[in-house]
Amino acid sequence: MTVGDVVEEYLYVDVNGQERRISEAWRNKPALVLWLRHFGCRFFQESALDISTLAVSCVDRGLRLVVVVQGTAEEAALLASFENVLTVPDPTRRSYVSAGLGKTTWRAIFFPNRSLRSRRKSANARGCAIDMKRTKMKSSDPLQLPGAALVDQTGTVRWFHNGRHTGDLDTTVALLDLLPPIH
Repeated sequence: MTVGDVVEEYLYVDVNGQERRISEAWRNKPALVLWLRHFGCRFFQESALDISTLAVSCVDRGLRLVVVVQGTAEEAALLASFENVLTVPDPTRRSYVSAGLGKTTWRAIFFPNRSLRSRRKSANARGCAIDMKRTKMKSSDPLQLPGAALVDQTGTVRWFHNGRHTGDLDTTVALLDLLPPIH
């Protein structure tokens, strides 16, 4: 996925058991779409800590926050309670693939570069740790990298970030400072 592309349609079953289209997320206003790591990842946990604050800031900027997770609708219910956040379950990670989000290697996980070591240290300081039970869930892919996109009402990508390592997605309000304005 690159700037100017139209996001591929993705059908999913929401946390209420209803079939939905991801394009509904930006029908009425632009959306910030986050593709998160698996539920057992320390960076997923760190993102969960930041989601409600990020959602409020998105609303203030006229954006809808959409969080795509590697899980079923039942598993995604974990984040569905956040106000002003649309949680999109993707147990097969089809939307990750269509977004062009890559995968890392086991070597990069076990022998991280300096940037990833720093991110791990920061996440650990916030109390985030690996949850092996959730890492082993059928819908989890520990090698799947995260990403983010700003999508306008036509479904066109206005900004895109393709994660380079497992911790390469800032889900704090600072992320919003990277986004271009949408008129």
